[in-house]
Amino acid sequence: MNRKLSHHLLIAFIAGLAITFSCVKEEYDFSKLKKSQSWTPELAMPLIHSNMNLADIIKDFDNTHLFEEDGDNFLKLVYQNTIYSKTAEQLLQIPDQSFPAVSESVNIPGAIPATDSLSYSFSDTYPFSGISADNPGETLVFDSMIVKEGTLTINLNTNLNYKTKLILEVPSMTKNGQTFRKVVYDKTDPTPVGGQKTYDLTGYKFSFDNSGPTTNAIDLNYEITVYGEGSPTYSPPYSMGITGGVSNIKFSKIFGNMGNLTFLLKKDTVFIDIFKNNLSTIKLELDSPRVKINVTNSYGIPIDINITNLATHSDVNAPYNVDVYQQPYPVTLNIPAPTLSQMYSGQSAYVGFTYDKNNSNIKTAVNTSPQYMLLDAEGASNSSLPTNFVFDTSRFQIDAITELPLFGKAWDITLQDTIPFAFGTTIENVDNIIFYIQVENGFPMEAFMQVYFADADYKLIDSLILIPTEKVIPNAPVGNAPEYRVIAPVKKVTLASMGRSRIVRVIDCQYLLVKAAMATNNNGESTVKIYSDYYIDVKIGVKADVSATIQIGE
Repeated sequence: MNRKLSHHLLIAFIAGLAITFSCVKEEYDFSKLKKSQSWTPELAMPLIHSNMNLADIIKDFDNTHLFEEDGDNFLKLVYQNTIYSKTAEQLLQIPDQSFPAVSESVNIPGAIPATDSLSYSFSDTYPFSGISADNPGETLVFDSMIVKEGTLTINLNTNLNYKTKLILEVPSMTKNGQTFRKVVYDKTDPTPVGGQKTYDLTGYKFSFDNSGPTTNAIDLNYEITVYGEGSPTYSPPYSMGITGGVSNIKFSKIFGNMGNLTFLLKKDTVFIDIFKNNLSTIKLELDSPRVKINVTNSYGIPIDINITNLATHSDVNAPYNVDVYQQPYPVTLNIPAPTLSQMYSGQSAYVGFTYDKNNSNIKTAVNTSPQYMLLDAEGASNSSLPTNFVFDTSRFQIDAITELPLFGKAWDITLQDTIPFAFGTTIENVDNIIFYIQVENGFPMEAFMQVYFADADYKLIDSLILIPTEKVIPNAPVGNAPEYRVIAPVKKVTLASMGRSRIVRVIDCQYLLVKAAMATNNNGESTVKIYSDYYIDVKIGVKADVSATIQIGE
């Protein structure tokens, strides 16, 4: 997160002090300052005028859409991560299939009369295979498969010098009710001896036999017919060699028993960057944080998710790691499967699990101001259904969502920023500098602030505000529950002066260190809500007493 964005996110929750000096110019020409007995920032040299509406801040800087608001402009921060998302086409892969090589002897006892023929038939069984990307060693049992893309290739090699025809029939492959039956070799067509034939399998349905010892079995039936040609050259022995297979196959639908699939969910960490910039132990009490686990399943397979860890981690606040669940691990979430009719109509099975202050430790976990939400889980298909199905577009997806409604209390929030700053060469003639800080605050937050002057090595030289316990930003009063809305904004003017001795001390200043301690109303005792129409208006001017006449332009 860049500095400007972090500033504005702080405004979103703690009234915007961190950007008060973020627009300060790098160098000031004090020869342009005027003396005045009665003045405001408009009458003195203005340094800053910033009027910020929270809705505009969110619009400009919330590029990742972390903020959500309801119809009443009440805000919540939402952090969302996709833990797992994979389509069936990505999970289930059909590798190229190579049929067993066939070397068949063709026994011709003698010359075949011109009006006669000899026929031979033989069969082979091939175990069709499919694999899962998440668990490639698992055997997938298919009943049937609809092919959306693929090629069948047959290669031939024979020394038969008779007119010969080879037919391949695959009873388990059908299209439009017709069985795959092709003449793959005919000596009268231009296919040479040792040639190759290819066939487009788009739209074919494969039906598999799992009744025997072979899984996903398909039968390949070959028929060889040798026709008589009167008195040809006769030179046995004769043979025919056949190789082939299926390549580049993609499915549109698979039916079968796939009850032993494992879904390899990643160990996931959600970075909660609203707590990134705190310098000390923030005291935070959000009233209604939630963690949602949303699961979408359009596999025709019930799936169990076993969560082995759901916790938050804070780098600064004990107990540092807090389990969200109030029960032992693993926690099993049962995800149903959609029906086939639902799938054909484009529907999915959806299950949402919400963990809030009533059924989990999420309130305690979030109120340690954690930087991370941790989730470890694994998924496994549930074989409770005898027959499963998947479409190529079927998707199993898990989203983890952390919601932080900006409703609660906060105190001891310490923030700091460093800003380049230089006084310029004309400061030698200045006897006194007075900073005029006017704040109109529409947030239910209050803040103490100090500005430190530092040299090029970041060594502190002096501080601006002599009364560090003064509230530079007072809190706006809040109405009753359940809205807890600000009743009206409040104004406050703060003067900070520097005499000659202090000016000489900070003349080599190169940086301003702005540090603030903030809390919700009544030092964190009051419950507040943050709305997008809250705003803060900051004006800062400067006035100087000069000991010598300065000629403008010289």
